Amino acid sequence: MFTWNFQLVSKPRLIDSFTQLNLDSTKGDILIRIHTAAHYADEAVELAAFIKELVPGAMIFGTSTSEVIVDGKLLKDRCVISVTQMNGGTIKTAMLNTSSEGGSGFKSPDELCQEIKEKLVSQDTELLLDFVTIDYVDVAGFVDKTNDYFPGVKLIGGIADCQGSNLSEFPDDAFLFDENGWTKSGMLVASISGKNVESLSAHATGVEAIGNDMEITNALEACLISFDGNDAGAQYRRGVGEKLVTKPEISGLFPYAYADAPEFPVFVKYTEGCLEDFYPEDNPEYKAFYDDNPEVDKKKRRKLIFCNHKVRKGRKVYFCLFMYSQIDYLF
Repeated sequence: MFTWNFQLVSKPRLIDSFTQLNLDSTKGDILIRIHTAAHYADEAVELAAFIKELVPGAMIFGTSTSEVIVDGKLLKDRCVISVTQMNGGTIKTAMLNTSSEGGSGFKSPDELCQEIKEKLVSQDTELLLDFVTIDYVDVAGFVDKTNDYFPGVKLIGGIADCQGSNLSEFPDDAFLFDENGWTKSGMLVASISGKNVESLSAHATGVEAIGNDMEITNALEACLISFDGNDAGAQYRRGVGEKLVTKPEISGLFPYAYADAPEFPVFVKYTEGCLEDFYPEDNPEYKAFYDDNPEVDKKKRRKLIFCNHKVRKGRKVYFCLFMYSQIDYLF
């Protein structure tokens, strides 16, 4: 396996780069990953299609991002292209729709894992590379299910980000793409398989747990309602400090970490509102929650904390200080 990484400068330079690489899909599968902080969705698809013309046998895998990492630096308005030529093993890719049929909700982790198993996974699969858009909130449940469906298969990836992303809001313009199109509501997956393929995955984070752990005693979808039986918003404000009142955007610097996975930050959004604004009672699932939890005042306006995934009651969390996070992989 050989991998080359380079910044996109221009199409003529891109042609030169691929000419020099002399890629040949008959000698092994080719995966081209594009991570862009410099393109709108339609432009990214056009770039992917252009690369597909240069390397017809390649598989394209693209995500938007807020910044790219080049030579140890975070750079805005740039695009990085990573090319992998296999000399053994196989690569498969698929763009999955995370919305359920009819568009009334999202596919369950079981449904997505079953789809991935049917399309991408074989007995000798070593690695799954997976990116999802921000609207799919049951990422934690999906990760747990992959351990059940694909024991022994490594999984790495993340949530697509976008230009203009900031500490006070989760991004809503992030997208995934390939040469055929793009989506704001999907999952892009690649599998690396082969009897002679070996993979090593590792991560490095700048997450430092502070204080004692707290149990999530109530939650609704992605909203944390209470820790140890106390209001979660009030607990978070006490933990971070009064500066949060005037600058709620600094919540991005103070994520949580699950006690059973302390190295991974759980980013939160600290905002004001009432639960019913976000989870209206005319939804049968939310109504059932309110009926089962009469102590939760759905109309009370207060400070609320939202994660970027569905939260499970009973898990323990720490306050954290976040500095940086990066995932690397070799195969």
